[in-house]
Amino acid sequence: EELDARLQELSKDFLAQKEYAASQRLSVEDLRSRTQEAKQRHTGLLCSWDEALQAENSSETQLRHLGSRLREAQKSIESERGSRGALREAVRALSASLVELDAHLALMDEKEALDACTIATE
Repeated sequence: EELDARLQELSKDFLAQKEYAASQRLSVEDLRSRTQEAKQRHTGLLCSWDEALQAENSSETQLRHLGSRLREAQKSIESERGSRGALREAVRALSASLVELDAHLALMDEKEALDACTIATE
């Protein structure tokens, strides 16, 4: 009887410990699940952060390229401006030459008219 009582007492302790172990197992599983979810969230955040850094690097590279292209365009504009200036100088020189030629032709016309009048009066 004493042995039976002792076995029942040990059995109760064993059952209590078994229930405690089962609840601890559930807690461990819950923690594992929450840990896995947290890892997935952190992995997602890290991937997003990596994408942001790559986009920043890409943008920085594109910005440097754009700056380079803008400097090239500025040099081209300056070169074009110089060429236009030279062309305007050439047009002015040509215009002056044409005015001079026109004056010379007018003088020749006057001289021919005078020569014709002189020949006609003789």
